[in-house]
Amino acid sequence: MRIAIIDADLIGRKRHRLPTLVCMKLAGYHKEHGDSVDLKLDYEGLERYDRVFLSRVFTDTPVPARIVDRPNVVYGGTGFFYDRAEPLPEAVEHHMPDYHLYNAWVQTQLVAGRPRNEFRYYLDYSIFETYRMITNPEGKPKTRKQIVRWLQSPYTDGAEYRLWGNGVALPVVFFIMAGIAWADGLDGKALS
Repeated sequence: MRIAIIDADLIGRKRHRLPTLVCMKLAGYHKEHGDSVDLKLDYEGLERYDRVFLSRVFTDTPVPARIVDRPNVVYGGTGFFYDRAEPLPEAVEHHMPDYHLYNAWVQTQLVAGRPRNEFRYYLDYSIFETYRMITNPEGKPKTRKQIVRWLQSPYTDGAEYRLWGNGVALPVVFFIMAGIAWADGLDGKALS
């Protein structure tokens, strides 16, 4: 399925410099399900897509009325509904965002000479910096290369050991206790 994601605030506001979380979650969800996902930077050619998701955060962001009436367009966000917006489907709401959705657009802006600092929220994956500031303010910040490598494979043995703490697997405990009972000659008799 071909999916287009439109961040209306990115198109309609000159100084909008924050990525939209719902756009990143939709992109992550659909990419995981094998769909082709494009970040659209205009409202043209939408008929080529099976589904178009349009997000608007600010009520004064202009969106052409003809766009929301298209049969393949699903629109939402506080810019359309303020406090009456329907929640996202649970599978999308709890899905890992695609933090790379805006990469091509950001690179285009940087090549055009825009200052990198304007795009720090897109480039620096600020959640990692926030975590560092909370847990270890004196520690060195992670480099972009370290973050990207971790995002590609976030599993580590150390993280799993910290997750389980001193917990042990029940089959392992049973095996060890059975071995102790066997060695002690009890072999199936209750320990008392």
